[in-house]
Amino acid sequence: MVAKFRLIDRVIIKGSPRPMELFCVDLDYRSVPVDGSAPLQLSWNTRNRFKARQFLESAKHDKLRDTFDVSAAFEGDPAIDAMRRRYTVEFFQLFNMGYQNY
Repeated sequence: MVAKFRLIDRVIIKGSPRPMELFCVDLDYRSVPVDGSAPLQLSWNTRNRFKARQFLESAKHDKLRDTFDVSAAFEGDPAIDAMRRRYTVEFFQLFNMGYQNY
């Protein structure tokens, strides 16, 4: 999973004994088409809002469990795959070379 992140800086936080590394994940959001389907014909009353919040909270708790495999979710998502396709090995090597000279 670490290979999916790119080290972009090393900073020193006041009071910290050692530097902290900052990473980013490269994703090109323009590589994924916008969903053009019609909005749901749903009346957003109190009950439906409550059900939607329950669903979102349940999905969040599933992702916070110790058994959740972030790596598998990252690699199995076709949208993430499409958004990362633009970033080649050459891009990462060139950036790393520039970072090393920084």
